[in-house]
Amino acid sequence: RNSARFSKNSFNFDYDIELVLDEADARECFREFLKNVHTEEPLNFIESVEDYKRKLHFESMRRKALQIIQKFISEGSLNEINIGSELKRNIKSNFD
Repeated sequence: RNSARFSKNSFNFDYDIELVLDEADARECFREFLKNVHTEEPLNFIESVEDYKRKLHFESMRRKALQIIQKFISEGSLNEINIGSELKRNIKSNFD
């Protein structure tokens, strides 16, 4: 495992994304990078899925899943992530 040092002024791209997401400073540097290139949606999606995984009760999981679908999967949503149409249909069909 690489030891990572991150700052707002420099970022070494020689790291696994899991390391970046697990390290708070690295995650914030990554978020700043994504803001600069106007594509923060993938990180927001990952964080929403992480929150979903922490849910303990079925109904709260279902509500969070529907929020994720509406915010990131639904066609034309402001935070729509770039995934294939077949995958979108499969995801949506599980919640119809």
